[in-house]
Formats: sequence, C-alpha cells, structure tokens
Amino acid sequence: MFFITVDVVAIFPAITRQNGETIPIHSRKPGIIDSIYISNGDSISAGDKIAKLHDAVSRKTILTLRKASEDLKLQIGRLEILGVFASQYPVTPGEVNVKKSDRQYQLFMANHSAWNVKLKKAEADLELTRVLCHDNIVAPAELAAAESKFQEINTAFKAFISGQVAAWEKERQLLSERLWKLEMDIFNAEEEYKSHYIHSPVAGVVTGLKRRVENDNIAIEDVFCFVSPFDSLVIESYVTPSAIAFLSPGQPVYYSFNIAGADHLNIAPGRIVVVSPVMEWNSSQPVYRVLSSPPDNNGDEIKDFHLVAGVTLKSRFLVTERKLWQLVIGRFRQYTQPIPVIK
Repeated sequence: MFFITVDVVAIFPAITRQNGETIPIHSRKPGIIDSIYISNGDSISAGDKIAKLHDAVSRKTILTLRKASEDLKLQIGRLEILGVFASQYPVTPGEVNVKKSDRQYQLFMANHSAWNVKLKKAEADLELTRVLCHDNIVAPAELAAAESKFQEINTAFKAFISGQVAAWEKERQLLSERLWKLEMDIFNAEEEYKSHYIHSPVAGVVTGLKRRVENDNIAIEDVFCFVSPFDSLVIESYVTPSAIAFLSPGQPVYYSFNIAGADHLNIAPGRIVVVSPVMEWNSSQPVYRVLSSPPDNNGDEIKDFHLVAGVTLKSRFLVTERKLWQLVIGRFRQYTQPIPVIK
C-alpha cells in the first residue's frame, strides 16, 4: 500500500480570456537539436512533437534505476518480514512468508537455537536445584544462584531477539531512505527524458519557425517557433511563487467548475501554453500568470456547456508524483524536524 503513487496537485483560481496573439514555443531545457518535425505553415494539434533534443538520459538508464528500486523494495519487504518473524517467534516461517534459504534467517535461527539450548540447560539446572534444596541436599544459596543464572540467560536471550529486530529495523530505515532518494532520481530522470521533445501546447498553424538546423544549440529562453492557435480562447491562472517552478509549457491542466453548488471535475484537460516569468500582484498576493488552452471537450458531466470569455474556474496542475510512504515520512519529518524560526 505504501508504494502506491499519489498525484500532488496544486489548485489555483483562473478565468477565461480572449487571446489574439500567437503562442511562443520554448524548449523545456537547453540542449542540442537532434530532429525537427515541422515547417512554417504546418497545421498541428496540441501535444504534437515539434522537435527532439539529443538524449542526455537514455531509456536504459531509467530502466536500470527502476530495477534498482524494485530490488530495494524487495529487501525492505524481506527485512519487515524477518522482524515480524523474530518478534513473534515461535511462529513458523511459512506463517510470515520467511524464506528458509534467506541467509539472515539462517544466521538468526542458528543463534536462536544456541541461546535456546543455554536457556533450557539453565532451566533444567534450576529445577534440579529446587528439588535438591527441597530435600536439604543443597543450601538455599545454591538455589538463589541457579535462579539468578537462569534469569541472566533469559534476559540475554530476550536482548538478543530485540537487538536483532532493532538491527533489522535500522537497516530497513536506511534502505527506505535510499529508496526515497532513488525514487527522486527516477522521477528526475523521467522528467529529463520527457523534456527531450518539444511539444506544441495548442492546436494551430506554425509560424515564425527560426532557421534552425540539426545540432544547433537551444536555450530555455530561446523561442523555437510560434503557433497561431485555432481557438482564440485561453484560460489565465494565477499561480503562487511556491508552485511556479514546477510548471512548464506543454504540461496538462485539469479544470473544475462550480455549478449549482457542486464541483465538476470530469473535464478534459488542456495544456499550459505560456508561463509568465514576471511576478505580479493580484489581490495583494504575489502571483505568476499561466496561460493554458481550454479543454478539448467538456467531459461527460456537463452537457451543452460552452466556454466563453469571463468564465471563472479553477485550474488543477499536477505538480509532482509521490509514493504514499514518501508523503507519510514527509509529514512525520515536519513534526520531528521543524524548520527553525529565523529571528
């Protein structure tokens, strides 16, 4: 359950506006042009590939990272099972899915058996001493010594089990931290891989294509071309500075409308067209303007509904993805490792 992927969404107010301008198309990252797929005058759809940059991250690299992630998950799961087995012994290995071929299980059972032999011997000595003491064959001091020895071995036996469980838990936590970092590496690598392509965020006609050739360098601020959109309507969202770094042209945007007191979320997505680099103030709040294309259709919830200029709505941006366990750990760290207040 803790490895379920959860979308982290940021929601901001928005309004529909008329747009009579051509849309500049930028690359999501600097790089070297590998292929160009369009020419001036071409009609393109939203999401069409315009160009491709040379790969900095290969698909093989991502698959290797994913394989390492799966291996770590197996190790973490194995340590969790071993911890349950050790703390609930004498459950059988089959009851908690412990593999008898597991080296750590075998080592634990060998030490466990050795301690068990010591404990049973001390218990037998104690019972014999009790009988002898009852028959006045040995002094009470010898009985007290036998009881003390039994308690000492029993305490050490329990300490061995709890120590082993604690060691496995510590190892599991270290692996979990490695997994968290690896998941971030996978996310960044996949984002890097996706950014190899320059996509059109809107449907329209290509204009102003620069005279670019393969192996040309391109920077993020460089305009690759312009697109005159077929649809003159755009949606203007007001995004806070904390979220603006996660947004870039081409990303999907989902919209929600409040109609008759109910939020309608089943709206086909649009795409980010332009992310303004200039911070503005809106209702005394710092914001960035983000223009996005309207949805291709209105989904199944809303019938005979047509967007016009001036409609207010909410834009829902997918900021990132997280595993459920990452969200839990993040929330836990907020309480255990609070950010100090700078005075």
